[in-house]
Amino acid sequence: MRHDQIPIDVPTAQALIRQQFPHLRSEPIRFLPSTGTVNAIFRVGDLLAARFPLHESDPAELAESLSTDADAMGELAGRSPVPTPTCVGLGRPDKSYPLPFTLQTWIPGHVATPTKVSDSPKFAADLARFVQALPDSASFGGFPVGGSDTLSHGDLIPANRLVDGGTGPQHERTTALVSARLDAPATTRPSPVSFRKNGPP
Repeated sequence: MRHDQIPIDVPTAQALIRQQFPHLRSEPIRFLPSTGTVNAIFRVGDLLAARFPLHESDPAELAESLSTDADAMGELAGRSPVPTPTCVGLGRPDKSYPLPFTLQTWIPGHVATPTKVSDSPKFAADLARFVQALPDSASFGGFPVGGSDTLSHGDLIPANRLVDGGTGPQHERTTALVSARLDAPATTRPSPVSFRKNGPP
């Protein structure tokens, strides 16, 4: 735990969410364990998740950053062929918790790791479709993520690790499928756009 980490627990998160989003009062709130150190994540019912920043920051600057993130998430969701989270609410600071927070849609599934998805043709196909849907000049979080050579250049860093993390014939077929789909000519290419993410992940 860092020295500037802000404590947040289920009772506090529950009180903030139910006070600021009354329509969610009947939804159960539960903490979601993770390896992340920037945000504490709480499930809100089955369809939403709340993200509470853990480290001290200027509330006004953070609120502006989260608002920018929300706009970028919405634009990305509108272009992505696979489901991506969208922001559905921005929470305000309170005496029990000093920073703004976000409510986002929850995408069901499993955490992708090299051992789980590197041999998955479906993952390869979805990943290739996602990359192809982005404009050549798109960027997100400071990393360029558009264009057909995204994976070969390692720009989509997490996905590159996932695809490159496997071994064996099935992994080779998966990697070949990604490359083939990315090399195929796109019938349409979206206009340039930049998905800027200025705040913490």
